[in-house]
Amino acid sequence: MKTPPSAGNTEPEQSFQPAEEKLPLLKLLFSGGLREDQRSLADAPLAIGREVDPDDGLELPDDKQVSAMHATVHARPEGYIITDQGSLNHTFVNGEQITEHLLVAGDIIRIGNSVLLFCNSQSNILDAPVGCPAAYEILRGTSAAIGRLRHSLSRAAGSQAPVLLQGATGAGKELSVQVLHELSGPPGRPLIRINCAQLTASLAESQLFGHADNAFSGARAHKGILREADGGTLFLDEIADLAPELQPMLLRVLEDCIVRPIGARRAEETKVKVRFVAATNRDLDHLIHAERFRDELLARLSILPIELPLLRDRQEDILPLFMYFLRQPERLLSGRLCEKLLCYPWPKNVRELRGVAEFARTMSPGDKMLDTPDVEQKLYQPRTAPVGLAAAPVSAGKPTTRKSLVKHYTLQQMKNLLARHNGVKAFAAKEVGISPRQLTRYLKKFGLESSALRADGHGEAIKH
Repeated sequence: MKTPPSAGNTEPEQSFQPAEEKLPLLKLLFSGGLREDQRSLADAPLAIGREVDPDDGLELPDDKQVSAMHATVHARPEGYIITDQGSLNHTFVNGEQITEHLLVAGDIIRIGNSVLLFCNSQSNILDAPVGCPAAYEILRGTSAAIGRLRHSLSRAAGSQAPVLLQGATGAGKELSVQVLHELSGPPGRPLIRINCAQLTASLAESQLFGHADNAFSGARAHKGILREADGGTLFLDEIADLAPELQPMLLRVLEDCIVRPIGARRAEETKVKVRFVAATNRDLDHLIHAERFRDELLARLSILPIELPLLRDRQEDILPLFMYFLRQPERLLSGRLCEKLLCYPWPKNVRELRGVAEFARTMSPGDKMLDTPDVEQKLYQPRTAPVGLAAAPVSAGKPTTRKSLVKHYTLQQMKNLLARHNGVKAFAAKEVGISPRQLTRYLKKFGLESSALRADGHGEAIKH
């Protein structure tokens, strides 16, 4: 019951409305060509077909491989179910023919020659301001993940604080540095790149600080990387590979930005204004624990940490990027190829996607539709275990499938599995190929309660 306002209270009474429920989306990514269409899913069934009412369903009138009424998506207590309605060419989810299937965020649906994505609602998506065209030209894509990256880079561009870019191989660290540099100041400023793995102790001081005339036998004055980068950006690539004996030298530069060339007098010292951006695909905290990286150097480099998304977390961007790299805008793709590209895990990220597109352009005649055989030899499964499973031990001679590995999960791996599916055991069990009942037994081993991880995916899951 609301308490009536007091006689002396002149403030208007506040009305509290329940938060709007975020409904999942069904996104049309491809139907004979790239598409951008989506439908919010509610309690009412959603029909998909060539002759369905567009007001009540998803109409695909131009896809002759789609039946008049091909499939429906409807809500059940356990989630959203897609059901094939006796279609001529069947319905596929993640490359497998289905009659009925419980959808999980990230599922790829192929209906005829059209491909759809089932995903969570993406309201309030962050992105760079529209006044930052360089961010959109360099980092292409419409996914929420790439939007968050552009937003973070645009915010960091307003500061001179060091930035640490962390991301897997091929995720776009060099492009991110370029965006950061473009947004940080006027054009014409220097952008200097150093591969830290190539810096040697004997030459590093001269390379970084430069040297004066005759600083050593036959030496001519050399400006050095730090003074060349003055007023611009210095990109420290592969920072995890910086030799331990060089780390105090870099830390000193980060602290005072004072440069004195080898052989120069103290009066010749200069102060430089450099934006430091470091990048790595390795776990620096692990290297600190192994005493191979200085804790204070990481603290100084990571004032503004930015995480780069994996390509497989940018599903909406995969097909547009493939077409961009293909450089053949009129080239036709098959729905099967689009399905294959969207379901593939892309262990080398955007760099690998570019290589696959260039291979297809070079090796396949330009007058034919691109299909799965045209790229399959370039798509390979990573030799390592899937993400999150690498630390799980297995017995010799037994297959290392997700189903066999899940029983060896660590506590953190199990928590990560549940968090990925918002604590819903049915979805988590499906990912690893076991029944919800089997998953419940594994959860009990750790004292985990999956419902504790619902809502935001970060709840504490341990029973105390």
